[in-house]
Amino acid sequence: MMGRLLAVAALAMAAPGAQASGSAAVTAFKTGVDAGTAAPAYAHYLPIAVLQKAALVEDLPDDARFEAYGADGEPAPLDVGYAYREFRLLWMPFAAWDAGGFVFFSRTGTGQYSIAPATEIEFIRVARIIGHDPREGYSFNPLFHMWGWLSLIPLAFAWRRYRRWDDSRREAMGTM
Repeated sequence: MMGRLLAVAALAMAAPGAQASGSAAVTAFKTGVDAGTAAPAYAHYLPIAVLQKAALVEDLPDDARFEAYGADGEPAPLDVGYAYREFRLLWMPFAAWDAGGFVFFSRTGTGQYSIAPATEIEFIRVARIIGHDPREGYSFNPLFHMWGWLSLIPLAFAWRRYRRWDDSRREAMGTM
């Protein structure tokens, strides 16, 4: 049914500053992405990255009909997801946007995604097996994938508190 190879996952692009550096790690990373294979495991640990991920839409049953071969060549259980890209700064997501719609994907223990686009015929087959269309009623909300902005709220409060303290200190000293 899903005779596609799931090794198609362009997980990330290195930051613009890192691309120009020409280091061996970045070159190997870019070569892996260009070859259409899954990105190396360290791609998840880059401090600045744009990652391709899949939000879980439907957790398919653990059945041989919902298996394909992952990036490592091992059988991988498939799930239905929604492909999106995520901009990460210091390992926190700050932006997310649509990147292709509904897909079949699997995820390894190291955080690597193997993503394959899904056709309408495949979704008809999946709906026939599980009894309902997994895409029905789902809408991608990028706000759920942008929680990195929450880390800036305490910094803004700390900065404002420091400014108030500094203003009161200057006023007490008579310097403005």
